[in-house]
Amino acid sequence: GSAALKAVAENPPRRFKTLRLEGDALPEYGADVTRDGRAVGTLTSPALSPRFGPIALAILETEVARDDERVEVAFGTATMPATVAPLAIYDPEKRRPRA
Repeated sequence: GSAALKAVAENPPRRFKTLRLEGDALPEYGADVTRDGRAVGTLTSPALSPRFGPIALAILETEVARDDERVEVAFGTATMPATVAPLAIYDPEKRRPRA
């Protein structure tokens, strides 16, 4: 069991990432994330950020979880373009001191 878990941990099939959404409205929780019409993930936490605009957290397949990768998010009967960003988009290198 532990060897199998270690192998999965070294090369996980999915990653938790931030998406920068292009549009003014927010898609629903659980919306499909696609690339070229193929499902590659699920939206988990859409939010309107005062600093970054519409963003969301998503669980994505590892192959598309690279920063600046372009994906689409299901929005009603259409899709909304989005760009993959680091999980912590505000301070990804944790340089800002905590208060």
